[in-house]
Amino acid sequence: MHRFEEIKCIGRGSYGSAHLVRSRRPDCPHGRFVVKKIPMELLSPKEKDQSFCEVELLAKLKHPNVVEYMENFVVDNVLHIVMAYCDGGDLADKVKKQQKIREQIVGPENDLTDPRGYFPISQVLDWFVQMAMAIRYLHGQRVLHRDLKTSNVFLTTENVVKLGDFGIAKTLDSTLDQAKTVVGTPYYMSPEVCESKPYSYASDVWSLGCVLYEMLSLRHAFDAPNILTLILKIVQQDFAPVPPHYDAEVSDLLRARRFWWLTQG
Repeated sequence: MHRFEEIKCIGRGSYGSAHLVRSRRPDCPHGRFVVKKIPMELLSPKEKDQSFCEVELLAKLKHPNVVEYMENFVVDNVLHIVMAYCDGGDLADKVKKQQKIREQIVGPENDLTDPRGYFPISQVLDWFVQMAMAIRYLHGQRVLHRDLKTSNVFLTTENVVKLGDFGIAKTLDSTLDQAKTVVGTPYYMSPEVCESKPYSYASDVWSLGCVLYEMLSLRHAFDAPNILTLILKIVQQDFAPVPPHYDAEVSDLLRARRFWWLTQG
């Protein structure tokens, strides 16, 4: 890490931590990056393989809406993965801030018929299209993200979307293969994942629809006091309508979120 100066820790996960760093190179004095640190001694052989698979996966992905991989190295038995830094934060933070803005405008009662305080539809669709392009690219590379959620959607200050955190992504040997490992974040899991059925690209599309709903409504599409009730709601596709000020085409897009993407080449 002699080439980088750590600024702060920005996140911790099951496999390691993420750190915002500054380059010490004279030709890049203001360059900031994210370094994901994965202690290898804490990992099982399978988990080590997963970590290096993530590196291989990141290295081959080149798309304007996917977080850019820079390099990797091992120091003191800790794998360091260096990636571009997205200086606009993540979509989860954007949603939380917008929730607070709306509450200040309409009050804690949160009257859903009041159209004030939501993201402009133009902004929502701009983010959505960028995410869709990234997912289309990943699937074209035979890669499932498998944990698409607002906290894994990063933004630049120019409002460019960057999908990141491919820690549980899976590369499919064939476009017809179906991943069988149950992974992902409960709020965004698809019905087939909840039922422990094999799933393929459609699961990412489902999660994309859940993210779209969250951008429109500032709340999860599926929510419940416990995991069993949540799973039941997901399987039954039991979600509240989006706020009524959105036109019918937006609601139709959500209803069709499992299918429209699969019809694309």
